[in-house]
Amino acid sequence: MKISYLKEFFVLSEFLNFTKAAEHLFMTQPALSRHISLLEEKLNILLVERTTKYVELTEAGKLLKEALPSILGEYELVVSKLNAMSHKNLYCLRVGIPSVSVNDYLGKVPEVFKQHYPKVDLKFHPNDPEENISALFHSELDIIMVSNIPFPNASLLTFHDYAVAPMIVVCREDSPLAHKKSVSLSDLKDYNFLCNNSSYYAVIWEKLALQCKWSGFTPKGPIYCNNMDSTLVAVRQGQGIAVVSLHHKSLALQGLVYVTLEETSCIQKMSLAYRTADNNPAIPKFIDVFSQYGYYLSK
Repeated sequence: MKISYLKEFFVLSEFLNFTKAAEHLFMTQPALSRHISLLEEKLNILLVERTTKYVELTEAGKLLKEALPSILGEYELVVSKLNAMSHKNLYCLRVGIPSVSVNDYLGKVPEVFKQHYPKVDLKFHPNDPEENISALFHSELDIIMVSNIPFPNASLLTFHDYAVAPMIVVCREDSPLAHKKSVSLSDLKDYNFLCNNSSYYAVIWEKLALQCKWSGFTPKGPIYCNNMDSTLVAVRQGQGIAVVSLHHKSLALQGLVYVTLEETSCIQKMSLAYRTADNNPAIPKFIDVFSQYGYYLSK
């Protein structure tokens, strides 16, 4: 069980409104709803009753809310004491990285950084983009690798672009697209588009849909899937195609083919992002090392 889910539940219990609670937590409403559902699943009990008109705590939810201030207070006290005891390292740097194709990003960065800054406790946390973004806003991460797109509250972050990732089309191996070395957007006009159901990927989809219109057609879809894995499974089942960034090739499934998009406008800027107000001195050190030794730049 993640301690952050308990913190999010407590905020929700105060607002009794998913939208307002999500705004307060610097996260999206779907992500907050998913976290509360995961918390309920872990505890095996319903905490919140949801309808289109109201949000109410169940008796279990009221019990948890009453206990949380003490629980969270003790947790923060223990963490503070543990940090004070950790005198071996001057600083700690928690880096959120994509759970997909980790090696395509890191390269020699961990080894080189440790050689140059042995007293910095460098920790990597692989996860989905939305999870890393939420953790960054909750001060649970110090810097993350993420696409430089206008996701919610991105204006509170500083971005350091380090690479440009081309977009690719994922299709079935028996698709006419699979026999091409590359395709243009106009080649995709007769296909349903599949998309990850999150506000993060929704921004990417909006940009892609606009580029399709510039190419002379309105894209079919999107058909939303729960995550990237389920998106690729849906492609394999013949429900449509997906347009993703290049590093998703590491999620290759049998029966799928990846084809390059010809349009140079179909790219994603890959960035290191951190809270603008964060003055952790290890952040610029990491950016410097990553800029020199990140695997993406050596390709």
